[in-house]
Amino acid sequence: MASLAVLRDQIIRRLVGGDQISDSQIDPREIELLILQVLNAAIKIEYFTNIRAEDVHGVSGQYIATYICDVKKDLVRREDYITLTQPFVALPNDKGLDQITPMNGKCRFFIPVKVGFSSLYNGLPAGNLELKTGFYPERNKVFFTKDIMSQGTSKVMVKLIVAAGSDVVIPPDMEETIVKEVMSIMIPKMPQDKIVDNVDNPQV
Repeated sequence: MASLAVLRDQIIRRLVGGDQISDSQIDPREIELLILQVLNAAIKIEYFTNIRAEDVHGVSGQYIATYICDVKKDLVRREDYITLTQPFVALPNDKGLDQITPMNGKCRFFIPVKVGFSSLYNGLPAGNLELKTGFYPERNKVFFTKDIMSQGTSKVMVKLIVAAGSDVVIPPDMEETIVKEVMSIMIPKMPQDKIVDNVDNPQV
């Protein structure tokens, strides 16, 4: 199984026709970004494929990235929130935001709710969530339906569905597909005499 760095170097070697990677003018960061972009698109495809094939609304656990976030208070909205360190793959019903778990305090777990839940169910029995706390994302933040800081929760564990970071897991069956897709993007940008064969074109 290839790591992000191994796959990146393999792609660069193919693009420059076997030249030393250290001599290449290709920015490794661009190759890594393209690899992650292709992989994130594949995650979304896998999600809908699973629904059609087995009616399963999810993807492989190897795509789950875990982060620890500090809880803050929005003084204008009077709501507790966290700022996500990494965007997640946009899946139906915000399934890309897989799970949020309190790290301390009296809270046991949080329930995902739809955006606008608080205003829609304000004053109604359903808005109480049976004394549980809900959460919903807005841009790069996630808001909570109750004051979890007053219950002693200052940090939460967030699980996102996304291909990100140097430790990202690349499925072995996806490696060659990713290589081909990244090369199909990069080849038009490359000087013709530096692609694959590493043979200079003679001047006519």
